[in-house]
Amino acid sequence: QCAPCSLPTLSAHTHGQQGSAWKNKRMKPTFSNRPNQKIISQEGESYWISRSVALVGQVCVYSLTESKWYILLIKRGTGTPDYQGYWCLPCGYLDWDETLTDGFLREVYEEAGVYLPAHSSQVDFGYSVFFTWKGETLPTLSNSHCEPDEVDALQWTPLEEAGEMSLAFNHQKRINIMGEQLQHRMRAHVDYHRGE
Repeated sequence: QCAPCSLPTLSAHTHGQQGSAWKNKRMKPTFSNRPNQKIISQEGESYWISRSVALVGQVCVYSLTESKWYILLIKRGTGTPDYQGYWCLPCGYLDWDETLTDGFLREVYEEAGVYLPAHSSQVDFGYSVFFTWKGETLPTLSNSHCEPDEVDALQWTPLEEAGEMSLAFNHQKRINIMGEQLQHRMRAHVDYHRGE
């Protein structure tokens, strides 16, 4: 935990690889949610019973080796109802029987293959996750846990570039607001960790 800005520091146990016990055991995380139920109206329209709370995940990594912030973006696949082919932040809906935190962790895992608690027990977020990464490469991403054709591609995008992209759901606006907030916290955080 970084004292000046209260950001957690996550580091790979094997210099750049996800070397956590979770990864080594190849365990699949379990979530407490009960999947949403799809209903088809007489007119053929699809409705989801509990799709009333949208979740948007902002997962940022500061690479200490590059001195640069990255943000996780996904490219929406052909199986999504809108904005197909557009990049956006990981997003979805809260399921039955899960908290906002659980829903956030589940969506990031399903869409990007990153299970944040596997990296640290100190992940601290207000529905944005910020952490530093001491490895040579950024955490590995995978779309193998999502619905078919939901995610076409994944990438860690430099924060400045992401804020200039035309993203689905106007997510670049969220990124720019977050980037401004990060500027204030970042200086103290980086100075603190460079002194380690």
